[in-house]
Amino acid sequence: MAETLENGRKEPDTKDRIAMAVAGDDASSKKVLAELINDAGFDTVDAGNLSESWRHQPGTPAYCTELNSEELEQALADGVREEAPVKREEAIAGLSAIKPYPSHPEVVGLTRLCLRKILNLDKKTELEMSTSLS
Repeated sequence: MAETLENGRKEPDTKDRIAMAVAGDDASSKKVLAELINDAGFDTVDAGNLSESWRHQPGTPAYCTELNSEELEQALADGVREEAPVKREEAIAGLSAIKPYPSHPEVVGLTRLCLRKILNLDKKTELEMSTSLS
């Protein structure tokens, strides 16, 4: 999300640095992109070949969740291609129904709450996310 790009950058080796997935068929191009992403303040996770890029598209656990590298790797692995279009439409409908439209932290919080089982979030983290949405 634009807000993430503008305000989410962190220095390398910072705790909970946001990671971005990179998929492609050319290893040297992915390396260049990973360097650019690092320079922009984010980690990268290799998401495989271009045919695997669906794993970080709308409706998947890796989309718009501001995960760190470890969490993003798990989210990429947990994506189910056949479920993505349905989940994408449900998310759009759910977010659009909230008036006024949720803020950036609320969108990320709502998206991450949907992942609590995938991320194995403890009750404290889950409560913190829920509280930030009120």
